[in-house]
Amino acid sequence: MSEFSVDITHSAGIQVGDHNTQIFNAPALPTLDQWWSQVWLPLTDPPLTEEIVLAGRQDTAAQLRAVLDDGQALHAVQGDLSVLELKAFIAAALGPGRDRAVFVHDAAELAAAPAGPSLVVLAAGSRPRELAVGGPRRFLLYGREVAHPSVRVPRVNGDDVGGLLAAGGLSPARARALGTLARRGLEQLRRALTRYPGYPEAAWATEPDRATRRLALLGAFIEADRDLVAGFTGLTPAELPDAAHRLAADPDTPLLGRLHDHWYVNAPEDAFVLIMGALHDDDLAAFATLAAGVLGGAVAGSAPLRRGVAETLVLMAVHGGDIRHGRRLVADAARLIVRDLLAGAPAGRWAALTDVIQLLAEAAPEEFLTALSGSPDWHAGMFAQDRTYPPVLWALEMLAGPAEYLGPAVGILARLAAVDPGGPLSNRPANSLARIFDCLFPQTEAARPVRLRELRRLLRGQPTVTRTLLLDLLPDGHMIRTVHPRPRFRAWPAPAVASADEARQGLRDVAGLAVDDAGTDPARCLRLIPRMAGMPLEERTAFAGALATLDLPDDPMRRELHEALRDLVARHREFAHAAWALPAAEVDALAGLAAVLRPGRAADRHRWMFADDWPDGVAGPEDLARRRAGAAREILAEGGLDAAAALADDTNAAAAVGAALPAQDDEQQLMAWLAGERPELAAGYFAARMREEPARRDDLLRRAGDAPRRAAILLAAGDPRWAWSELAGLDSGTADAYWAGFSPYGLGSDFDGVAEAAAGLNGAGRFDAALNLIAVYARRFDSPDIAAQALIAAEEFRTAGGWVRPHLLQVVVDLLWRHRDAIELARLTAVELGLADRLGYGASLPATSARLGTDPEFFAELVAARSDAAYRALHAWAVCPGTAGDGTVDVAVLRDWVVRARDSLAAAGLAALGDAEIGRILAVALPSPPDPVWEVLEDVGRDDLDRAVWRGLFNKRGVTSRGLTDGGEQERALAEDCRELARQAADYPRARRLLLNLAGTYAREALQEDDEAEVFRRGI
Repeated sequence: MSEFSVDITHSAGIQVGDHNTQIFNAPALPTLDQWWSQVWLPLTDPPLTEEIVLAGRQDTAAQLRAVLDDGQALHAVQGDLSVLELKAFIAAALGPGRDRAVFVHDAAELAAAPAGPSLVVLAAGSRPRELAVGGPRRFLLYGREVAHPSVRVPRVNGDDVGGLLAAGGLSPARARALGTLARRGLEQLRRALTRYPGYPEAAWATEPDRATRRLALLGAFIEADRDLVAGFTGLTPAELPDAAHRLAADPDTPLLGRLHDHWYVNAPEDAFVLIMGALHDDDLAAFATLAAGVLGGAVAGSAPLRRGVAETLVLMAVHGGDIRHGRRLVADAARLIVRDLLAGAPAGRWAALTDVIQLLAEAAPEEFLTALSGSPDWHAGMFAQDRTYPPVLWALEMLAGPAEYLGPAVGILARLAAVDPGGPLSNRPANSLARIFDCLFPQTEAARPVRLRELRRLLRGQPTVTRTLLLDLLPDGHMIRTVHPRPRFRAWPAPAVASADEARQGLRDVAGLAVDDAGTDPARCLRLIPRMAGMPLEERTAFAGALATLDLPDDPMRRELHEALRDLVARHREFAHAAWALPAAEVDALAGLAAVLRPGRAADRHRWMFADDWPDGVAGPEDLARRRAGAAREILAEGGLDAAAALADDTNAAAAVGAALPAQDDEQQLMAWLAGERPELAAGYFAARMREEPARRDDLLRRAGDAPRRAAILLAAGDPRWAWSELAGLDSGTADAYWAGFSPYGLGSDFDGVAEAAAGLNGAGRFDAALNLIAVYARRFDSPDIAAQALIAAEEFRTAGGWVRPHLLQVVVDLLWRHRDAIELARLTAVELGLADRLGYGASLPATSARLGTDPEFFAELVAARSDAAYRALHAWAVCPGTAGDGTVDVAVLRDWVVRARDSLAAAGLAALGDAEIGRILAVALPSPPDPVWEVLEDVGRDDLDRAVWRGLFNKRGVTSRGLTDGGEQERALAEDCRELARQAADYPRARRLLLNLAGTYAREALQEDDEAEVFRRGI
């Protein structure tokens, strides 16, 4: 240990070194209370109180207190923790009882201990050879390797520690980071919060050897990296584990932590600072070679190793600005490594670096931005896979935080936005830009004038992207604000919410820039109109003035501007009492502006009424119909039916335009259109006439002239019963055309002609339409006639094709099952198997399942078929063979079914595949109690069938979900369930064996899930 001197005020002592050495003005053997109050608490700011030390392990503390009260003289406490943390845990757990306990390190101290303390606490490995266990004292041993512990101490709950630190005044981000550090070890948290930098001292940092220095540089590695790490550290692969174990066993401040085969530096930043001055030139040279190989792909390294190396590059850049090795600063060395890695890198290398790209950007911001800016091929290629480009965006978002990197970062984001093809993820370059320049919560520390300057620069260089960005920055009530990534180690200022005045001025900057850019360009003005309500009053007024100066011909642009203003006015009048609504005077002024831009052509003026089914600004269906009728009269008066037809084409609302037309004296053209070039418009017109005058139906039918027009009149009438009565006296061509055009939708909830309509649709070969119709009305109308038509449609549907939604097909299957007494089971089964691939997974096939449960030969046929439909049918079956109506299982029937099924499958050479399916159904449909299945397993006596049931039980669970820190709680519960079933199956050895094996599997999976959760908790 190096020599030191320190003047500590307001504290009675300090603890240093690897043997809990204390410097005290107090007696030689302080009580735990003295150690707690004079050594532990005063060293950190904030103090590590009982709440923090016991976070998440209060129950363990209660257990310790309970065992100390049980009358035994000797107990042991063990945990995968440092000696220092165990010591702090014991002191915190004892609470007020600390003043009756002392720490003892050897026999001499024990002999010198006063008689008063009733509890003597000894670290494992330092206990005397003889303890007076027959006397009044009690003894408590503690350590990582203690045998036969009475209490096992878990790691502290990092989330709880973070919450306590945040409640004490630390920022949420720092509190979370410290909580993760606490999970790795309280001694690491203690060093991070020490009032006296450099103390407590880490023994391994005093004259560290080459292996220590280089292991600290690595950050993390796993067993698969052993040869690579050994070569880097100068150790042999056999020597590496021992060296790592020694560095993890430091009783006070271990350098390394371990989670199974995963080794990691407990506190990377602290460790780097401690060994930085001891690094040799050859350490840095070796590290540079390793980093280039591992990150560049020339050397295979694990993901933890890659991340650890990248983190060290950041630490070199952050803390190496004053440390020179050879002729180069450590910080410069880090930047050169990143530069050489990224300069001129092909797209494939960029893609391969996405797991560490944020760290590389943090290590060398300028080098990263320069390299990325010079990689246009990667700009276009990065969006090919959704997993590769988000980390690049996160890196750029992080770099946009400091003002000095804002310009280059947003410049690259704008270029990326220009080539972004879009996709399912919300991580888009345009969204990144919108959050960076957000007026209320900008994700950059850059001041408002700096942000405005960058927006102007972007507008010059990427005008299309920036105009969209300006629109995104104007509030519309739908903005979702997110916090951008923060650096891992750099202390860049965090973004802050702008004050109300600053946010308003920022919004003025954005709106002013958008209005100035729009000028009198009609297309740009059109895009801005929907965002006018989000502009400050001054810019909104200026924009309205610019709109008033537009001098446009009577063309589509004028119409679009008019409609945009009309929509804006209608919305704000409809919701005039909403907090976001514009003042009535402004809305009236905008209405006047819309009137100025009102198109001259009637079709353009009234287009908005037909462009939407329910446009803003109308009071309801009657008001809309009245307005449309008035508009249609104006359009007809100005341009005749051709103008109406053009409007129908423009709005894709032919039926609505036709219905709005007034009655025509000469309907010949409309009648011609009915089976010609504009059938929807004409049908809409005649439907309206027949609604107004039902008596005209017969006359129009007579005038129709040919089968297609007669069918069109029958359909337009909207009265199926009348149409069907007329069809009886008309030719087959009219009937064929009618059923070809009949829609199964929009018939009304009280439509009672399902069977007749389904028969007509089946007759026309429209089996999909028949199924849709039957399914829509199945809950209300169900009869043998409907079931008969459903059966015909379902049998033909598979070969005829068409589209029916899976859930509607399921409705039809269920309807047919309700009529099973009138339909042969084999026919129902054939229908279900024919529909199985269209029903999707999770469908119910009741007839097939019923037959499978009673016909083992049919089961063997499906297994042998190996088709998708057979697979779905087998996996839809979930009732154990031999199950009676009351849920009980007849063992004899089940045994007979299993034997016959296995015989049939063995004869087909499919014994193994058959056992797998038999085991699956026995597991999936396991009755309660399961004794019938266990008895069959004993009777059959086949190991392969036992294994099949095991697999079935294991796979029965399906997909699981859990929280990141839940660990293996689900698996432990399942393991206990299996053990309980095994206890109940004492009379069935085969069942007991497979259940205990399954319990063991779940127990192992629980440990694996615990490890995954622990990786997250420790931040590794």
